Amino acid sequence: YARNDFRWIKRTIKKVNIIILVFSIGAIILTFIFEPLAEIWLDKKLEYPEYLIELMAVYIVLNMIANNYNCVLQGIGKIKEMSIIAGVEAILNIPVSIFFAKYMDIGISGVLLGSVVMMAMSAIVAPLLVYKKIGQKA
Repeated sequence: YARNDFRWIKRTIKKVNIIILVFSIGAIILTFIFEPLAEIWLDKKLEYPEYLIELMAVYIVLNMIANNYNCVLQGIGKIKEMSIIAGVEAILNIPVSIFFAKYMDIGISGVLLGSVVMMAMSAIVAPLLVYKKIGQKA
């Protein structure tokens, strides 16, 4: 960024996005084979709340996306914006998770759903901030 090599930044983001895509496909595949795989591995059938595995896969994918762009934001000096996003997520995560778990009666999956909703904020806002910033300079 300091060298104004925005072409390199864009190429690197694109490469990392391809890696994220590959790992996302892996997360989706593991979601479908988790139950038999866990049963073979642990030699017993696991009991877990409905949609827990699927929500965890979504959370992992969103986390990979958000972390990729958060690293870029750190590198280009947009720490204030990242701190605001993280603060809002942290403040809202607990009440949103309680809402889904308790009031929507989703239980532990509701806690994870609350985290998914909050992580989606970073996964949407961080890329927008990155492309806005590097788009201005390119």
